[in-house]
Amino acid sequence: MRFKLYFEGRESCYDNGKTRERFISFLKKTFEHSNLDYYKVLFDRKSWKPYVFSPFFGKDFAKYGKIGPRISMIFSSGDKEALINFWNGIFKLKQIKEDYIRIQDITFFLIQTNHFQPEKIKERKVLFETVGVCVMTDPTQPANNFDLWYVTPNDLERFNRAFYERTKQRYEFIKGAKFPESELYLEPCEIKEV
Repeated sequence: MRFKLYFEGRESCYDNGKTRERFISFLKKTFEHSNLDYYKVLFDRKSWKPYVFSPFFGKDFAKYGKIGPRISMIFSSGDKEALINFWNGIFKLKQIKEDYIRIQDITFFLIQTNHFQPEKIKERKVLFETVGVCVMTDPTQPANNFDLWYVTPNDLERFNRAFYERTKQRYEFIKGAKFPESELYLEPCEIKEV
């Protein structure tokens, strides 16, 4: 299941490291207010998280590097405990009026939350839309070498190897079962607007 959270504030400048940290801090705050025991399971040690998230910084981000005045975040998980705790945390943050993200000293308040049921995948080939550029970390490379650690579909062969390995690792961690042998790769495609 996916949740999409909409925030509103004023326009701000993008700060690469700090901006992402603000969304991570918001997620931590959400889980902490929901269930302290579950929060500790997620964040007291470095491990895979049973969720993914993706921020969208507004329509002027790509062209001008500006954030807002409306931003959003998609939170997605197949783990029921993560979903319940996330939703309960959002509810509690709204009650105590801490349902906001601060970026560059500007407060973006949560104004709307939508949830979406997962679509059933019935075919071997599926089309996914991304908000921005897909980025993976390559498990065969050292984390301290930025150029090798991060990989995008520009290097499609290496990206697909990393995509397969990271998917396998996450599946086995979350499910506690062996990853089924399968072909798993991405092919970028261009969507032409009509």
